[in-house]
Amino acid sequence: MSKKTIKPDTERILSSLKDFQKKTVNQVFNRLYEEPDCVDRFLIADEVGLGKTLIARGVIAKAVEKLWDYVPRIDIIYICSNGDIARQNINRLNITGKSDFSRATRMTMLPIQIHDLKNNKLNFVSFTPGTSFNLRSSGGVYSERVMLYYMLKKALNYGNRAPLKNIFRCDVGRNNWRYHLKIFDPNSIDKGIQNKFLKAFKKDKKLTNKLKELLDDFSWDRKRFSYEIRRRQSSFIGKLRKMLAEICIDALEPDIIILDEFQRFKNLLNSNDEVGKLAERLFKFQNKEANVKLM
Repeated sequence: MSKKTIKPDTERILSSLKDFQKKTVNQVFNRLYEEPDCVDRFLIADEVGLGKTLIARGVIAKAVEKLWDYVPRIDIIYICSNGDIARQNINRLNITGKSDFSRATRMTMLPIQIHDLKNNKLNFVSFTPGTSFNLRSSGGVYSERVMLYYMLKKALNYGNRAPLKNIFRCDVGRNNWRYHLKIFDPNSIDKGIQNKFLKAFKKDKKLTNKLKELLDDFSWDRKRFSYEIRRRQSSFIGKLRKMLAEICIDALEPDIIILDEFQRFKNLLNSNDEVGKLAERLFKFQNKEANVKLM
């Protein structure tokens, strides 16, 4: 059941725009939603200071108004090159007036956050490319690895044995790692995402074999591991993160996607590499293309 959310006042939002900005909003909205040959991607390019962010706010308001009565949950995704720019622009994009309008996260942390999204009529979620799309060669942050540990522990019915804990500890101190494992609530993980992740992992024989090798390597917690073991550890965790991110994209159900300063991460628009393929999965959620606005 969605929380009671007040429908944003589109007329009030548009009234704050200059005439040329309103014209641009209407042009973008019509091309994305109204015209017979409507498109799924639209680029806005202008000089600095002419109001691309305010135009995006207007487009969001009109799109939300159109979707409000027949889409159970509206998810707006905002992708920005770095967190500082995102924080600055999110306030300008806020069409609700609420202080908790946005949620900044990593794609792979959605399993413990999707419940909140499901309870909202309107969600605004921001990502940065480096933390949400470039995943394969990185161990991520400790909070991701704690969650992955518990998800994989359930998949293997592994109990409380040490080797699996050691694999995901990476560079976190032993005592800190034990503390983070202790305070995490496994029940906070969304069951739907959990089950899809377990199914995908068990189906990937290469990945399950890599885990068997690492369980032997990390059967005891040495102070130092060889470069080769660390490389395989990082690669394994990176592939798990990518697998989880693909599942999380499907759970996100994006309706509108905004790429801010997209020229800084053109690889998101190139589906020939792993980063681009993951982004393309987001842009074409369940074969129904979300409307993408480039700034």
